[in-house]
Amino acid sequence: MKWIGQHKVTGKTKSTGSITTGGPIILQENLSGQLGEHKTVKSTSALTLKGTNGVAGNITLDASNDIYINADGGEIIFQDDSATLATIDTNGLSFIDNTGAGVRFEGSTDDAHNTVLLATDPTGARICMLPDASGTLALTTDTSPYIQVRLNRDDIYVLYLNTRTYWYSVSGSAGYTGELNVSAGNWTSWSDDRQARHAGYIATRACKVNKVRFVGLFSTSYTSGALDFEFAIQKWTPGNNTTNTVTTTHMTHTDHDGSYTEGRIYNLEFAVTGNNTLAAGDAFSLFARCNDSNSSARLQLWYGGCNAEIELT
Repeated sequence: MKWIGQHKVTGKTKSTGSITTGGPIILQENLSGQLGEHKTVKSTSALTLKGTNGVAGNITLDASNDIYINADGGEIIFQDDSATLATIDTNGLSFIDNTGAGVRFEGSTDDAHNTVLLATDPTGARICMLPDASGTLALTTDTSPYIQVRLNRDDIYVLYLNTRTYWYSVSGSAGYTGELNVSAGNWTSWSDDRQARHAGYIATRACKVNKVRFVGLFSTSYTSGALDFEFAIQKWTPGNNTTNTVTTTHMTHTDHDGSYTEGRIYNLEFAVTGNNTLAAGDAFSLFARCNDSNSSARLQLWYGGCNAEIELT
């Protein structure tokens, strides 16, 4: 059946073949042009609305109310020629067979910028669950891998150096030595109590120590001048259910060894550049000692705090 021009169907029209029209087909209830009830286009087999091959044109569904697409238990399939773009069924929206497809969001401004939600090529069936909560989803590349941790335990002294030339840590109990009169480096035969009492930070997962920040006010009653101090950052793996000793590893860092004047505050940053990776269970801390030649300089107190920047890897 072929119509040339506009046609109004006020009753029932039946065609056993195709209907071709050069203008609109209007389903009309009465002569006034009003549709009082639902009007239906039915087909006993597949029904196709198709433009003429080679002719550019659109098929528009325009309603002043809702538009229903009812697949009656089947799939609603969107295609570009024979290629499937997406399907909708009782399982939801699917882009299967449309490789690289994503969902695009314009945002609040209609411009050339948009956000695309894509999936990495899966090697198995994957399900991503959204929590039953309101909030903002963070990206792994947008979440900072850095954490700031406090190394000193004492709220009064960041360093309590009881004996000249002996090492003490910012994390140890006040006056408890970390090592005797030795140089900075790998310290051997470290006892179980030292392993535990000087553990300033204990890694729960693989990480890297990037820097240590030390702020201290130097105070001593043994001099009103300056004394020489030496610093060392050490790491070790504390034992488990044992009394065995371990060897510490010296972590390469900024050299702040030198003379420090009593009564002054110091703000030191130690960039840690070598031996600075930690495995789960490893511990580290900042140590210091007074290595001044003045033998009467026995007790030195540092008031302040000490933090470290840890990069989770």
